[in-house]
Amino acid sequence: MSNGPVVIRYLVLFGIAFVPGVEIAMAARRGRTESLGGRGGRSGRTRPSSIPWRLAGRLLPASAGVVLTIACAGNPRPESGEPRTLALGECMLPELSEGARCGELEVFEDRAAGAGRRIPLRVGVLPALGPAPQPDPIFVLVGGPGQSAVDNAAGYARLLAPLRDERALVFIDQRGTGGSNPIPCDLYSGQPSGTLGDFFPLDAVRRCRDLLVRDADLRLYSSALAAADLDDVRAALGYERINIEAASYGTRVALLYLRAHSDRVRAAVLRSVSPPWVKQPLHFAEDAQAAFDSLAAACGADPACRGAFPDFQGEFASVLARLDDGGVDIERPAIDGAPPRAFRLTRGAFAEKVRLMLYAPELSSFLPLLVHLAASGDFGPFTELAEEIGQQIARVGSNGMYLSVTCAEDVARITPEEAANPWAGTFLGDWRVRQQREACALWPLADLPGDFADPVRSDAPVLLISSTIDPITPPRWADQVAEGLTNARHVRVANAAHSPSSACVMAIVSEFLLAASHEGLDLHCLAEIRRPPFQVELPD
Repeated sequence: MSNGPVVIRYLVLFGIAFVPGVEIAMAARRGRTESLGGRGGRSGRTRPSSIPWRLAGRLLPASAGVVLTIACAGNPRPESGEPRTLALGECMLPELSEGARCGELEVFEDRAAGAGRRIPLRVGVLPALGPAPQPDPIFVLVGGPGQSAVDNAAGYARLLAPLRDERALVFIDQRGTGGSNPIPCDLYSGQPSGTLGDFFPLDAVRRCRDLLVRDADLRLYSSALAAADLDDVRAALGYERINIEAASYGTRVALLYLRAHSDRVRAAVLRSVSPPWVKQPLHFAEDAQAAFDSLAAACGADPACRGAFPDFQGEFASVLARLDDGGVDIERPAIDGAPPRAFRLTRGAFAEKVRLMLYAPELSSFLPLLVHLAASGDFGPFTELAEEIGQQIARVGSNGMYLSVTCAEDVARITPEEAANPWAGTFLGDWRVRQQREACALWPLADLPGDFADPVRSDAPVLLISSTIDPITPPRWADQVAEGLTNARHVRVANAAHSPSSACVMAIVSEFLLAASHEGLDLHCLAEIRRPPFQVELPD
């Protein structure tokens, strides 16, 4: 197997959505994994080597996150007073050699009250490169919730390069992220298992809440407020109409903006649609299981994978059974100055990382191999890759904002009857639902606007794009959204990552945004998209 980098087209942030077209390099490193308990030994104590992978680089395109809706019902109102302008100055953005224009627009944290604390919204603009720029720029809405749009401008500059001649790209750090009064949380440094333990360690959630409330009202960082902030920025920059390119969680903000300001939207692209009425993580288990079943079928149809792992699903079931039987002891060596650690890997933490690997075919192509090794007693390669994924996710987003958004907009709407569903027959079960409900019981909640979960209706041109193997935003969500849009087209992409962003997909996106029409789109390249080859051995 090659020792070169494996490109990850997508990784996910916490579960509601990941970035579109994230290009993270997973560099394979030389080494060997040793099992302290022996292959198949009952101790299950494994020591991962420093080998097979490191996720290097950074998430490129992102989708901004939200938080709770304001503490009173109803839609947030626009800022009062005279129209404001947003003065932009020259700046340099991360990983970009070209100059940009940056500035800040202050808004009330409590938009309904129109008084009290004011918070900055950090804005970055990449001007159009051609001699005759169009007056309607492209506003980029990134995923999460919790990522900085401005910090991910470089990735989008590449993804949307064909549009740069005519249109500027506008990036807004959503309130609670990046440079817009961020509300981050360190959830994992206090537990020996790091990111391979509880997804929401409750003591860490309490500590984070108590620290953040000194500088932020955690009820006031919602998707609805983000949509209202977006329109303030549009007006302050002097744009009559805008285009929207949104992915994953960013599609939720885009839909709320369409509901309130459809007349301001020339065209919108929504990749991997996360509608406001879907209650994440309620459907994680069934959608992840469907993605896993698709992976297993693809392995069975591939001669190399089938030959190397003829009982992939049986081995996966045996690993789950072993984890159910008290878990597996893991020892991690000292890395980068951190001391060695020992902890117990549970089924829930294992299943959650499997779910995350399913976001990107480049990652899931390793799963049959990793499961095979774990079934024979060697959990080292799996835990090393899983921890790299967890650490990357923890670094790129604002966990406080993630909690503010999901607790109010998703978890609080899950009924007791829905929460009692064990999701029998799925590898994830109700683990994420239980973890998130326990954490959200500690987090300040806000009332949602009365129409939050209503269908979104608009006649603006909209292009919806879904991956048919997406474990978190399946095509049926985009189908539901399309029912309220009179000028929409839904494109399904086979064998693609969450928030599809291949060259083929982005060429379609560019064609649509240039014309503001989905008529006559050239979709021929979609038939050429294939899963990457399955990996049948560890890197040398």
